[in-house]
Amino acid sequence: MNAIDQFRLALAARQLIPPTEIITDGEIHRCNVEGKNGRNDGAYLLHLDGLPAGGFQNHKDGQGWENWHADPGRKLSVTENEALRAKIVAQQIQRDEQYAKECEDVRVRAEEIWEGSSDVVGAHEYLERKNVKAHGVRVYQGDAIIDGTNCNGALVVPIQDSAGYVRQIQLIFPDGRKRFLRGPKPKEFYYVIGSLGDTCCIAEGFATAASIHEATGHAAAVAFDCGGLLPVAEAIRRASPKTKIVICADDDYQTPDNPGITKATAAALATNSLVAIPDFGADRFDGYTDFNDLARLRGAEAVQACVEAAHKREAVPSPPTSPTPTPNQKATVELVRADSVQPEAIDWLWPGWLAAGKLHLLAGAPGTGKTTAALSMAASISSGGGLPDGTAAKIGEVLIWSGEDEVNDTLVPRLMAMGANLANIHFVKSTRVGNETRTFDPAKHMGDLSATIREQGIRPALLIVDPIVSAVAGDSHKNTETRRALQPLVDLGAAEGCAVLGITHFSKGNPGGSVIEKVNGSLAFVAVARLVLVAGQLTDEENADRFLVRAKSNLGSDRNGYLYKLEQRALGSNPEISACVVLWGEPIDGSAREILALAHPGESSETRTQTDDAEDWLQQFLKDGPKEAGVIQQEAEAAGISKRPLRDASVRLQVKRARPTFTGPWVWSLPAVDAPVAAEDAHAAPAIMEGISENGGHLRPDACPVVPENEEFF
Repeated sequence: MNAIDQFRLALAARQLIPPTEIITDGEIHRCNVEGKNGRNDGAYLLHLDGLPAGGFQNHKDGQGWENWHADPGRKLSVTENEALRAKIVAQQIQRDEQYAKECEDVRVRAEEIWEGSSDVVGAHEYLERKNVKAHGVRVYQGDAIIDGTNCNGALVVPIQDSAGYVRQIQLIFPDGRKRFLRGPKPKEFYYVIGSLGDTCCIAEGFATAASIHEATGHAAAVAFDCGGLLPVAEAIRRASPKTKIVICADDDYQTPDNPGITKATAAALATNSLVAIPDFGADRFDGYTDFNDLARLRGAEAVQACVEAAHKREAVPSPPTSPTPTPNQKATVELVRADSVQPEAIDWLWPGWLAAGKLHLLAGAPGTGKTTAALSMAASISSGGGLPDGTAAKIGEVLIWSGEDEVNDTLVPRLMAMGANLANIHFVKSTRVGNETRTFDPAKHMGDLSATIREQGIRPALLIVDPIVSAVAGDSHKNTETRRALQPLVDLGAAEGCAVLGITHFSKGNPGGSVIEKVNGSLAFVAVARLVLVAGQLTDEENADRFLVRAKSNLGSDRNGYLYKLEQRALGSNPEISACVVLWGEPIDGSAREILALAHPGESSETRTQTDDAEDWLQQFLKDGPKEAGVIQQEAEAAGISKRPLRDASVRLQVKRARPTFTGPWVWSLPAVDAPVAAEDAHAAPAIMEGISENGGHLRPDACPVVPENEEFF
């Protein structure tokens, strides 16, 4: 099948109607969409030079732009993959520039029609039928033609930004037909009836909002479809943070999934708002769904009662609690016999590297480009772009939480420069509790995130958590605490079929030890993760090759990787905005340890002792404050540190030992930086530590006399 026929099938899969002749000049062209009023509601772009590539968008399905390239029947080479990535970036820039131009053209035309319209004087058929007042909308009297229809006599509803500037218009004809100016219709723009104050109601459509305003006296904002409820609520929340928002839903009871209530609930949850639903009781006529219908059927009092009864709606039903057996009832454990389990294949986002539903780590030293490499994977998944091995990613949505980089000046420019479809990328920003907005905390709010993405219909293929240590509220060097803290991430990945990629650093020191022992924090990070990826740099030169290798995999090979370079690129036509991008290179063979040894040949296991490793571990473990001696010994053993290296490391670090209470446990702490240890204290520690045996931590009898009064032992 040739490239154009492949492209036709891809268009049809998005309910786009391929034109008789597909233009292949690399420019954006309009096409029709299946269904009602679908004329010119699609767009496509295609060029045939090199590997045929392009993209398309159905403006009615809300899924954004989809990048596409022809299937050559083989894996793409590194050169082809880089050329494809460059084309995707160029397409993104082209779409952004065209979108900005279309927005400006629509704004100019909307202002012309709005200024050429006049106040409603006397009766208007549509207003009379809906039994509402004009509330500032105008009537057009002129010869403008939209979609072949003369607009004379149509109501003009201004669609405004938060500053009050007209950006689009909606025309409502006397017979109820509604039209927008052809071009962009950003959903965050709205029209407000009344003035924002203590309460603002948001509803679908002018007549519905007008009925709510007339019945309650509250300001009423017009969102022009159910998909606009959330962006309008967010815009009003930004413009007037203290205003109580009530999302007034349409009850689309005759439509599968009831989008009116579903979208209203999602908007309310995301903006900490209330939801009001029209209550028709037994008097509902077929097709009566909104508050305007309710006002005409049962009067303004019924509308007011429903709005006053607005309440918060739960995101998802609370999970059932474990049943508590009665005194005479025994608890039973459910068992599943192995031969009743249906085996399933691993669902790979990137075969051998990113597995759906599993937890992954990406670790490395500072400056190796870990975050940029992760964003490169996100960009490919969001757009269907090429992966490092030349395969095309399966398109999916991506969630990103970053505690280290800014979204607007770092993350988004990098994603754009690497060809991401930004419509498929969601940043985790904050959590609302009551009227308070709090910083999102991965250690506390993973359950809230899971509920939110389900309510908003987001199906993430990838979740990036940077850094993953932020998911641990307690001590990230304790195995038990770390395992418990990572479980919500594991659960979210499994429940959503989402690959979770946590980014972390290497700990200082330990250059000759096992690669996975270099990962910062408890070894539980490595143990819980199904795959551990390592980023490194071949030399210390600024433009040296980097590499991404597998250090551990419970799902397949734990060897080999890919070279890559980091490059700074200007973003579009604005030279003041630049971003770091990843340029993937050739495959590289070997284990993670072998490749790291090539990068740092002077750091071998022979130059590194167990005491060196124990010293690094102990310094990291005590950096946040004193710890009980028993806990230190237990956690050191879990980390693979034996007693003698731990003892010697404590001497090197001049660890302070004290027992705060006479009967309490001994604690260890690091010495203050500006308070050197006295000579007699420095020599007392070896004396006591020499009396600790290797097989249980007990003192030899001949060591007892040298125990200082305030010294502890295991």
